[in-house]
Amino acid sequence: MVDGIANIVGTDLFANELLVIGETYGTGINLSMLIVKATILGRDEQILEGDLVEREFIELTLKVGFWLVGRVIDPTAKFLDE
Repeated sequence: MVDGIANIVGTDLFANELLVIGETYGTGINLSMLIVKATILGRDEQILEGDLVEREFIELTLKVGFWLVGRVIDPTAKFLDE
Protein backbone atom coordinates (compact mmCIF):
# COMPACT_ATOMS: atom_id res chain seq x y z
CA MET A 1 0.00 0.00 0.00
CA VAL A 2 1.32 3.42 -0.96
CA ASP A 3 -0.22 6.78 0.05
CA GLY A 4 -3.59 5.37 1.07
CA ILE A 5 -4.05 3.29 -2.10
CA ALA A 6 -4.41 -0.48 -1.70
CA ASN A 7 -4.06 -3.12 -4.41
CA ILE A 8 -6.73 -5.80 -4.09
CA VAL A 9 -6.53 -9.11 -5.92
CA GLY A 10 -9.35 -11.60 -6.41
CA THR A 11 -12.46 -9.44 -6.28
CA ASP A 12 -14.87 -7.89 -8.73
CA LEU A 13 -16.68 -4.69 -7.80
CA PHE A 14 -18.37 -1.53 -9.05
CA ALA A 15 -16.82 1.93 -9.21
CA ASN A 16 -17.20 3.87 -5.95
CA GLU A 17 -18.43 0.76 -4.14
CA LEU A 18 -17.88 0.74 -0.38
CA LEU A 19 -15.35 -1.82 0.86
CA VAL A 20 -14.49 -2.94 4.38
CA ILE A 21 -10.81 -3.77 4.83
CA GLY A 22 -10.28 -5.01 8.35
CA GLU A 23 -11.83 -2.24 10.45
CA THR A 24 -11.29 0.48 7.82
CA TYR A 25 -13.43 1.59 4.89
CA GLY A 26 -12.29 2.00 1.30
CA THR A 27 -13.70 2.54 -2.17
CA GLY A 28 -12.72 1.04 -5.52
CA ILE A 29 -11.20 3.53 -7.96
CA ASN A 30 -9.44 1.51 -10.67
CA LEU A 31 -11.38 -1.49 -11.86
CA SER A 32 -9.20 -3.83 -13.90
CA MET A 33 -9.61 -7.54 -14.47
CA LEU A 34 -6.72 -8.64 -12.24
CA ILE A 35 -6.01 -5.96 -9.66
CA VAL A 36 -8.43 -3.42 -8.17
CA LYS A 37 -7.01 -0.25 -6.67
CA ALA A 38 -8.89 1.14 -3.68
CA THR A 39 -8.68 4.43 -1.82
CA ILE A 40 -8.47 3.94 1.93
CA LEU A 41 -10.98 6.18 3.76
CA GLY A 42 -9.42 5.92 7.19
CA ARG A 43 -6.22 5.01 8.96
CA ASP A 44 -4.15 2.76 6.73
CA GLU A 45 -1.63 1.76 9.43
CA GLN A 46 -3.93 -1.05 10.61
CA ILE A 47 -4.23 -2.67 7.17
CA LEU A 48 -1.87 -5.57 6.49
CA GLU A 49 -1.15 -7.65 3.43
CA GLY A 50 -3.54 -10.58 3.33
CA ASP A 51 -6.40 -8.81 5.18
CA LEU A 52 -9.90 -9.81 4.14
CA VAL A 53 -11.75 -7.32 1.92
CA GLU A 54 -15.54 -7.38 2.06
CA ARG A 55 -17.89 -5.76 -0.43
CA GLU A 56 -20.80 -3.82 1.03
CA PHE A 57 -22.69 -3.58 -2.31
CA ILE A 58 -23.30 0.13 -1.58
CA GLU A 59 -22.24 2.90 -3.96
CA LEU A 60 -20.71 5.88 -2.16
CA THR A 61 -22.79 8.98 -2.71
CA LEU A 62 -23.14 12.24 -0.85
CA LYS A 63 -26.15 14.51 -1.13
CA VAL A 64 -25.03 18.11 -1.21
CA GLY A 65 -27.26 20.89 0.00
CA PHE A 66 -27.44 24.01 2.12
CA TRP A 67 -27.04 21.93 5.29
CA LEU A 68 -23.50 21.01 4.19
CA VAL A 69 -22.24 24.54 3.47
CA GLY A 70 -19.44 25.49 5.86
CA ARG A 71 -19.31 22.07 7.55
CA VAL A 72 -16.21 19.89 7.92
CA ILE A 73 -16.66 16.20 7.06
CA ASP A 74 -14.37 13.17 6.86
CA PRO A 75 -14.20 10.86 3.80
CA THR A 76 -17.15 8.83 5.11
CA ALA A 77 -19.32 12.00 5.42
CA LYS A 78 -19.28 12.15 9.21
CA PHE A 79 -19.27 15.66 10.65
CA LEU A 80 -15.97 16.63 12.33
CA ASP A 81 -16.92 20.11 13.50
CA GLU A 82 -19.47 19.15 16.16
